[in-house]
Amino acid sequence: MANLGRLNPANTVLLVCDIQERFRDVIWKFDSVLRTSKLLIDGCKEIGVPIIATEQYPKALGRTCSELTAGNDFPKIEKMNFSMCTPEVMSKIGRDKENFIIVGLETHVCVLQTTLDLIAQGKNVHVAVDAVSSSRPTDRAVALKRMENAGAFLTTAESALFMMMGSANFGNFKKVSGLVKDYGKKPSELPFWSTL
Repeated sequence: MANLGRLNPANTVLLVCDIQERFRDVIWKFDSVLRTSKLLIDGCKEIGVPIIATEQYPKALGRTCSELTAGNDFPKIEKMNFSMCTPEVMSKIGRDKENFIIVGLETHVCVLQTTLDLIAQGKNVHVAVDAVSSSRPTDRAVALKRMENAGAFLTTAESALFMMMGSANFGNFKKVSGLVKDYGKKPSELPFWSTL
């Protein structure tokens, strides 16, 4: 049977990859990445999906942006490897997790390498295309195509949240749908693909 990439909150983790202060002025459409990542963080919190963030060499690149951490308590793990799949991160995830939603920076470096590492481990990776970016649009576009070709599922924040809830009868449906509605007043400006 084909792998349809369905998301179940019981075996899903949200990975927040290196959305750090020093990237604000160098990442294409950074504000869109920040807003959409915040939607997924807040939504996953309501749904009960664990969240793990990494910080690439924070001494130089700063900490996770305050907009994402305000009111949210999730692990923020320092790393030097580009991939998030470090021993410390993997030890916090647990073996029962099969699905990973990833947001963050940069699409063609840390997001790509994390995605490939997880796929190599037999995991399902869902890349939120409206919450990942790079300094250059071309790098982002090529990385999205490469990840899809490797077996990643390309999705959006709203699609992932509603798939995890599965029904309007989900316990926190009204709260999550309210978050999506507020986000929709100014949705992501990131196009699905940029022009190559």
